[in-house]
Amino acid sequence: MSELKVISLEEIKAKAEGKIVEISDWIPGKKIAVRVKAIDMTPHILKLDKLPNILKDSATEVFNGKQVSDKKIADLTNSMDQDSFSKMITIIDGIVREVLVEPKFDDIQAVYPLTLRQKMELFKIAMGDIEKLDPFR
Repeated sequence: MSELKVISLEEIKAKAEGKIVEISDWIPGKKIAVRVKAIDMTPHILKLDKLPNILKDSATEVFNGKQVSDKKIADLTNSMDQDSFSKMITIIDGIVREVLVEPKFDDIQAVYPLTLRQKMELFKIAMGDIEKLDPFR
């Protein structure tokens, strides 16, 4: 059996650089590559007064190892009142701002703002590792 070794700061720094993933382009059917990193979503989730049912369902799907469907994304946008949707988009933007390492969120927004689909793909990436917590539940 191998002996456990404490992670070094250099290894943590390497992890903090993130990984390159593909998300949708602004042109349908095309992809772009971006660098993303894992984040703690707790502060963002705590900003919600009430978690919308459709988002609870999506979170449950992610916890159960399922992909959130495009229909769920559409249902999310159609089921919320303007104020709730605006607040939710602000939170999603905050999460995407942290997740995106390269290029930076604000730099992209200044040139060609991300679409809701792109933001939701990045949001799903941020939530994706949550399913790894299954052994602890």
